[in-house]
Amino acid sequence: MELTKFEKPYAVEDLLFKVKPELVEKFIQLDHEIWTLQLAKYPGYVSKEVWVSEKNPGQVQTIIYWSDMALWKAIDHNELIETDRKFTEAMGEGTFEMIPLCEQNVYYKVTEYK
Repeated sequence: MELTKFEKPYAVEDLLFKVKPELVEKFIQLDHEIWTLQLAKYPGYVSKEVWVSEKNPGQVQTIIYWSDMALWKAIDHNELIETDRKFTEAMGEGTFEMIPLCEQNVYYKVTEYK
């Protein structure tokens, strides 16, 4: 095991979704095919993690790491809207919703031990 301290911390995008429990696997698959592969094309994308809740069936959290906040925020808003449209169309309207998280805090990944 080794502790890594990042010279330039990663900006962390934290998204929480409520998905119909029977569609969680579909959500994860389509999230990868549509969102993750699109985001990975942008400068600054580092990696993405997907977490599911044991106590809250249908709750899915995605954590996306960006090398630079400015690069993350520079992504064309229209491209994000189009990607969201494709994802919603593939999942089906009303099958999931994003749960707002407190946006007052900005988080950075500063260390990792693995």
